Amino acid sequence: MSAFAARLQKALTHRWFPWFLGLVAGVVHLPSLSAGYIVDDHAHRWFAQGNSMPGGPRGSWELYRFADGGPGVAEAVDRGIHAWWTAPDLKLAFFRPITSLLRAVEERAFGDQAWLCHLVSIVLFVATALWVWRLLALWVGGAAGNLAALLFAVDDAHQMPVTWIAARHAVLGTLFLAWGLAVFLRARREGRVAWSSGALFFAALASSESALGGLAFFLALALAYGSTSLGSRMRALVPAATAAMAWLVIYVAFDYGAKGSAYYVDPMASPGPFLAAAATRAPTLALAQLYGIPAELSGVVPPAAPVLAILGVLGFALFAWQSLAKLPNRAQSLSLLSSFALSIIPVCSTNADDRLLVVPGIAAFGLIGCWARYVTHARPTIALRVATAGGVLVHALISPVLLPLRSTTTSKMLTGVVARGSETLPVPMPGNVETVVISAPDGLLPTGMMLRRHLAGQPTLPLRVLSTSPASALTLSRPSAHVIELASEQGMMHDPFVAAVRAEPFRAGERRLVRGIEIEVVAAEAGYPTRLRFTFVEGTLDDGTLRFVTWRDHRFEEIALPTVGQSLELPALDFGQELAAL
Repeated sequence: MSAFAARLQKALTHRWFPWFLGLVAGVVHLPSLSAGYIVDDHAHRWFAQGNSMPGGPRGSWELYRFADGGPGVAEAVDRGIHAWWTAPDLKLAFFRPITSLLRAVEERAFGDQAWLCHLVSIVLFVATALWVWRLLALWVGGAAGNLAALLFAVDDAHQMPVTWIAARHAVLGTLFLAWGLAVFLRARREGRVAWSSGALFFAALASSESALGGLAFFLALALAYGSTSLGSRMRALVPAATAAMAWLVIYVAFDYGAKGSAYYVDPMASPGPFLAAAATRAPTLALAQLYGIPAELSGVVPPAAPVLAILGVLGFALFAWQSLAKLPNRAQSLSLLSSFALSIIPVCSTNADDRLLVVPGIAAFGLIGCWARYVTHARPTIALRVATAGGVLVHALISPVLLPLRSTTTSKMLTGVVARGSETLPVPMPGNVETVVISAPDGLLPTGMMLRRHLAGQPTLPLRVLSTSPASALTLSRPSAHVIELASEQGMMHDPFVAAVRAEPFRAGERRLVRGIEIEVVAAEAGYPTRLRFTFVEGTLDDGTLRFVTWRDHRFEEIALPTVGQSLELPALDFGQELAAL
């Protein structure tokens, strides 16, 4: 062992290390205090104040129910809450009562003071990091386990679940899961059955579906540690299995899950599409966790998705082969490796994103800690030394630098675009004159903009969004007094969140009737509409009941419709560029 490695080991095993770990876990996330409320946070505030929407929450314990898959969807579309292109059977309903109740309490206690909610998120993450340390101390042990916990604490993949209040369910779920796993592993080594581990696992599942990955951890630990008899292993798993079954019964009985969305794929309702999605999402997430390549690239740059998936398969295969072939404690490395790989599967129900890596990161960093211990005590090849050193450096030096930068950038972009849109929307006019958005950078943000205005005590009315993110110049034409047509050669609806509310591609001939507006997809290419026709069957477009705005120069601007037979050209919109501009 080199002198540097000896000093590092001494520092990592110092009795004050847990205090240092907690301090670091909190400090790296301090920039999130100024993030404000982001996107879904506005909806949660609205619900927590006792408001409701068709198909929405049935109480403060259910803030993550956005669509019911039934009549509530049609009513929400008719009222302008959901966009016209929303799937009629859309269901987005997630069982997160613990996270929901915490948000409801925060809203009553803190109101507009978002920084206090962010402080709660930071405290929860510090507690999570400390329980992960406790678990890895039992699982990996020594300086290697402490190094793994430190890498977990500074991983920039955890930025979004801490910065975005609505996404903190992953942190809360991981907190209860790590606590339950630590209790389970200690009991397993002592030959006991820990029912409290089952209760903690249920609390994790009632906080976030991402905790489902914990099943892989419980199974791996039961197989790798304690008595090797089948009966002992089965008894040890009873509490976790009971918790999982109870959660599943509630999930099905109370109609939770996802449907009608390409962004969210429910493995129980749609096993085929889920497996197809997981085939690319899982290796992309593995690549992000092991090698630091952001999983979001697969959504931001769609052509890169298959490349990332292939690299992920190759990268994981190499990492797994070396871990099983080189690391001396095969049971330990196999339990960590299988926990990492299998815990990724449940989070593949949504688009690949670094924020999904909180649970898988526990096992991944445990393995990296084992590698660090191996190369300092054995005589590995130069290639293995370089690979291990590179992995540790990426996660120990680059991640802590990227984390606050990502936190600041995320809050600036997502909070900024909602604020800009909210501030530039026209003030509602007497007589309930309705605002129609010709083009917006995204289909979900306008709702957040209106909620932000309402929560600030400003007068609001629902918006009607006709199109989003045209990839090329948008032509607005007026064939008759009652009709508007929109055309973009490269198509509209390119923003990433259209897929959140519909699974089917746009097809020519698709028709909708939404509160006095007949909508037709006249032409479509590659699943995106290239020409849309909107026929206003009640009144005329010039009778003073409607006014029109569009997103231009990073803000909403009110525009006058062209006269009958005329047209005007509006700029292309790129969602990513609009965020970056703010």
